[in-house]
Amino acid sequence: MNKIRKTIKKIIPRSLKIYLHKKKKREEYINCSAFQELKKTGKKIILFGTPEYGNLGDHAIAKAELLFLQQYCSHLPIVEVTQEMLFWIKEDVFCQIEKEDILIYTGGGFFGTLYSKDGMSSLRDIVRRFPLNTIIIFPQTIFYSQDGRGKRELNSDRQLFNKHEKLFLFLREKKSYRFAIKEKILNEDHIFCVPDIVLTLNLSKIDEERNNILVCLRDDKEKRESINIEIIKKFATECGMQVEFGTTRIERDLKNSFEREKALNDKLKEFSAHRLVVTDRLHGMIFSVITGTPCIAIDNLTRKVSGVYDWINDIEYVKMGDPNKLEDLLIYMKNRINKEYTYMPRKHYYVPLIEVMKAVTQ
Repeated sequence: MNKIRKTIKKIIPRSLKIYLHKKKKREEYINCSAFQELKKTGKKIILFGTPEYGNLGDHAIAKAELLFLQQYCSHLPIVEVTQEMLFWIKEDVFCQIEKEDILIYTGGGFFGTLYSKDGMSSLRDIVRRFPLNTIIIFPQTIFYSQDGRGKRELNSDRQLFNKHEKLFLFLREKKSYRFAIKEKILNEDHIFCVPDIVLTLNLSKIDEERNNILVCLRDDKEKRESINIEIIKKFATECGMQVEFGTTRIERDLKNSFEREKALNDKLKEFSAHRLVVTDRLHGMIFSVITGTPCIAIDNLTRKVSGVYDWINDIEYVKMGDPNKLEDLLIYMKNRINKEYTYMPRKHYYVPLIEVMKAVTQ
């Protein structure tokens, strides 16, 4: 009997905690301004899957997407539904969607099996639940593992996506584009290739005094190559600089646009305050590009860094290379670290996305 009582005491408080947490999160999102906007009638654009977690690369994508939509689709209201909001009140959100709404799924690197429990799962839900709505997937990288699971998920996704007649897929590099065409993930007429959406931003006018080298490296499952930090430190000493370490992540959630904007501004100022960045993070490279910061870029597991670099390989102050030839890359950068650079977004690269958005929002 005593054992039963002890068990009950353990179970009830834990169950109650879970219940109260779920109740609190549900109330938070049901009462948020985005859900109130979602409840309004009339045709609107709904941007799904944006982050609250602390990956600033994904937040930069969300910011660039919202600015892009405001520029080219300003005649329609735009509602942002974060991944967290979708997790806690998915059915409530889905009940508000009308058949004329344009559904946008945020860009990034989750298409395939690498992060299939997060963004990919939600994307599949939306495609499955709304066969009559126009759905546009913003610039993505595709990565399916080569094992049995990867092949099964690819086949399942192919069947799901090809059933949807109003689904458009944008890829941010040619490798993913060629893969999507070859594997017939969608009708070829609905697959396009444009750069990562963050490259539509221009922040090279941030006024910061530049010092030192910023090393910004992955430590997760996308890490591909090790980089010899001692070579960078030796180069820094020769040039009268020091090596500092940074990341494109922060260890807290960003709950609203104000917090997102501040965190992004702080991070971009950090990049702007350095004479050189060495990174294997895609948005480490992109943050360098849009702030006019000289950068050595190293590829990652999914090859998305090199894929996106193809769009900007003519930019003098960014150089992609093999980490085994790091000394050569640093020598190349030696004559560039003291120059000022201004980035100009290449809007003509985004014409396919602009044209699709204008066509579906008329």
